[in-house]
Amino acid sequence: MRLRRLGTLAVLGLGVLFLAYFSNSRREKPDRADLPERASKAERRLSAQVVSLPPPGLAKTQSVPAVETALVVATNPAIVSQIADRLSDNSVPIEKRRKELAELSQHGDADAVKILMALGERQTLLNSAAIEALGNMKNGGVADYLKGRLADGDPRILAAAATSLGRQEGAAAVPVLADTLKANRRRPDGFQDLVCAACVKALADTRAQAAVPVLESELRETVGTTLHHEYGSQIVKALASIGGAEARRVLLAYADRLNGALAGQVDNPLGKRYIVKKIHETRAAAEAAGNEPKRQ
Repeated sequence: MRLRRLGTLAVLGLGVLFLAYFSNSRREKPDRADLPERASKAERRLSAQVVSLPPPGLAKTQSVPAVETALVVATNPAIVSQIADRLSDNSVPIEKRRKELAELSQHGDADAVKILMALGERQTLLNSAAIEALGNMKNGGVADYLKGRLADGDPRILAAAATSLGRQEGAAAVPVLADTLKANRRRPDGFQDLVCAACVKALADTRAQAAVPVLESELRETVGTTLHHEYGSQIVKALASIGGAEARRVLLAYADRLNGALAGQVDNPLGKRYIVKKIHETRAAAEAAGNEPKRQ
């Protein structure tokens, strides 16, 4: 009887050991039935890192790297071109492409610069946005690239290049921006307002005292002649943002000039009201400019 009980206990003990071993082996080695599901998850993670729609000219077996993973391999010129194709692809929603462009501009490394430059050369909706994004990237080749685009015939590209250059080079950009401003006071395509306004803003962004005489020349030679008083208001705002005694002097002189223009508005109540508003605006800007230059 005792032997039979011992035998039963021995069998039960062996059974417990077997179950423990089997359970451990299950944890250490995944069931083959789980492998397809795990593989599917891995594939989904991988597919999230590539663009499903290849740009024109790519084989169907190729995929364009998404922006967040592309910078790893962007030193390859073919990859740079493929990503530029992707951002130029009108079949991709514009908001999605704008988001990817913003992500590129935040990287600021040499690979991102190459992609943005390549996109800036394309005839696409986002080319000017790519050029403007370059202004925030401190890279040795960016300034020269932007200076080259100041000769572009497309006023959007030219304006974007001027805006970027002001942020990129600061005071060093003033002579080039001054030349660009003067060369575009009259344009055969009629877009002098767009280009000159961008140059004025770029000069303001430099916060350089060297920009003050350039802006003074614009007030004297163009406002009220080739360009209107709203352009003058943009210059007034730029001078106020640069600040300093010289900017204040220029603004007060412009306010006096506007005051003298009131004599020609005697029979034009609306015109008189408009000029009075500009005088008040200019004097307020002179007050804001103060006697000390604004910090960059």
